[in-house]
Amino acid sequence: MLNAAHTAIANKAKLICITNDNGSPLSQCSDLSIFSPAMSGPLLGQNAVARIVQLNLLDSLFIAILLEDYQGNKEKLSRGIDVVSPLHAAK
Repeated sequence: MLNAAHTAIANKAKLICITNDNGSPLSQCSDLSIFSPAMSGPLLGQNAVARIVQLNLLDSLFIAILLEDYQGNKEKLSRGIDVVSPLHAAK
């Protein structure tokens, strides 16, 4: 995850982190950190609740940013796909 973050930063992307740990290395290198308040435990499915809250935040944030400038962001998304495509190359 940190390698992806550093690649994004090197490509002048703004980094938004959704976490419950303000001391994490990812949070420290992000431009903006959003902290999810979801607590987890044996009765709550360990980290399942926190992940669901974080995924909902991420999806809402993605759609809101995309809709601000759909055409411009569509092009940026395409460039982002090109940047990460080597990470999905067959080994």
